[in-house]
Amino acid sequence: MISQSDLGHEDMVQMWASRLQNWGIGGFAPLVVGIVRPFGFLGAQALVLLSPILTIFSPAAEIDRLAALLESPEALDRLADALSPPDRT
Repeated sequence: MISQSDLGHEDMVQMWASRLQNWGIGGFAPLVVGIVRPFGFLGAQALVLLSPILTIFSPAAEIDRLAALLESPEALDRLADALSPPDRT
């Protein structure tokens, strides 16, 4: 069964995958996600801590959703999968 939070994470995964590809770093991003994955919780907490400052650049709701994405190892795995090139067989 897919929970409501999983659906929200899936939206964020697709949005960030699209953004990273548009920025031209989609091919490099899966490696970075793999390296950063163990520190996702710390990154999420840093976003929460810095959110009063970050709201100058982005809406608070988006910062909260990104923090939730970083706290979910499964969502980070899906982001890496979404950015990985398809297997050629």
